[in-house]
Amino acid sequence: MSRPGVDNVVWINKTPQSASLSHSEGLERINLLSQAQRNSRALTQSIHKTKRARKARKTNTVVVRFIEADKITRGKDKIAPDPVSDFYPHLQLSIPRALMDSLFDIQRSEFIHSLHKLHLEDSVYAFIPSRIGTSRVVEDAAHAVVAAQNYRLTPIRDRNERLHLAAAASYISAIRVLKGSVDGSDACLMACLLLQLSHSLSDHSDDRRENSSAHIDGIAAVLADKARQFLSRPPSDFARMAFYSLRYCTYFLPIAQGVASPFDDGLTARLKWTSPTRSPTSQEVCLRQIAHELFVRLPRLIAGTRSLRNGDGADRDSVLNLAADLCELHDPDTETWFLRHKTTYVHTVEVYREHVGDYSLSFPSLSEWECMVVYWETHLVLFRLCYELSRLAPMGHPTVRKFKNHAYQDGMAQAILMSWTFVHQRCNTGLGTRIKTALIACYSVMRLKATWHGSVATLRQWINQVLHKDGALNPDAADIGDALAGGAIQPFRDWASGSRSILGNRGSNK
Repeated sequence: MSRPGVDNVVWINKTPQSASLSHSEGLERINLLSQAQRNSRALTQSIHKTKRARKARKTNTVVVRFIEADKITRGKDKIAPDPVSDFYPHLQLSIPRALMDSLFDIQRSEFIHSLHKLHLEDSVYAFIPSRIGTSRVVEDAAHAVVAAQNYRLTPIRDRNERLHLAAAASYISAIRVLKGSVDGSDACLMACLLLQLSHSLSDHSDDRRENSSAHIDGIAAVLADKARQFLSRPPSDFARMAFYSLRYCTYFLPIAQGVASPFDDGLTARLKWTSPTRSPTSQEVCLRQIAHELFVRLPRLIAGTRSLRNGDGADRDSVLNLAADLCELHDPDTETWFLRHKTTYVHTVEVYREHVGDYSLSFPSLSEWECMVVYWETHLVLFRLCYELSRLAPMGHPTVRKFKNHAYQDGMAQAILMSWTFVHQRCNTGLGTRIKTALIACYSVMRLKATWHGSVATLRQWINQVLHKDGALNPDAADIGDALAGGAIQPFRDWASGSRSILGNRGSNK
């Protein structure tokens, strides 16, 4: 029987003639024979490895992602078999636990780096790294985000078809995995959020708006299912923060449809704020909870105000009572504490002093900035609605007396303008959804005054220029502000349909 790698060496003489060889020739022959034996062992190992691979393919053995075939070992090797996670019960090959953990650690590091680049390290996405290694659907979706971010950060001159196809393949693979595990779990909602983020970062879709709409509809459906689950079990920290973060589903879509928010119930509207990366102060929790409840309940008031303005026969007293109830959702003492302990005054950049003022507000982080801006924004929208309801109500109506005065709204609008430079300096290419909607709220309440520490017309013109320069608006800001006050709804629909990037929303570099 021939021996692979040995008998095919023509110089080997099977008859012992070592006695007739010189010393140098003997050493040379010994070296050549040793080399032949090493070649034989390598070829034999290659044959055995090929047989194992063929056997694995015949039995439809699933190989884990990122593991090359030559790194997969069997029990007869010197590595004891170790079961993988419960998520891979069908995996027949034994994979070292340390190797799997190392691969998951690498994926977590890459994903955290992407969040840092997007200024989303303290957002709802901060819950994702802890789920990598426990859920296949989350792992694939997170990999799609990293691939899309890598392609996006690559200079245009260095982009090639390989990077583009890698991002597209990761995105499509994550969608296929998600289709097989759609439910109301946290993992499913995480995957939907990650796919929406991946889609917003990449340009591999032929119809971006259609795919984005599909992702948002899926997110809204999972949120509705989770809201029903709250009746039987308490929400997780991730679910609570998801309801705080996904205001496109809880606030924008109901307004665009002219209806109350489907989450306008006592439990969902009063969810307590939580942070994935730090322990928030009680003051921050209070202000965020007030803003969240207003976001959830304002669509109903906007729809009722629109009915009164159009004369559709809405119950005027119920609308006025709802506005009065929402006016009670404020905490000036906590707001004052937050401004004293979490903000500092800095000199405004010269180019913005004419519109913002000599001083601007600076915050410890984007999280504190977001906390205050959403609190002020919701109250400005409420102030504008109260103004419209005051016009529609009879003179001296007792409920109207509970509405807040204009002096309070002036301070909030000025605070938003003073906070604009803080987030503007941290944006690479965009303002973020939060500051855009806050500036629109400022623009809306300015229509109620003739002066604003100067010319209101000049300030409103500047806000419009800022929003149009950022690509935030197609309709005029005045029309969008009027829609938020119960006016014509079509301008708001046009704007909302073009602002479907719901998740990189605090002033990211998107």
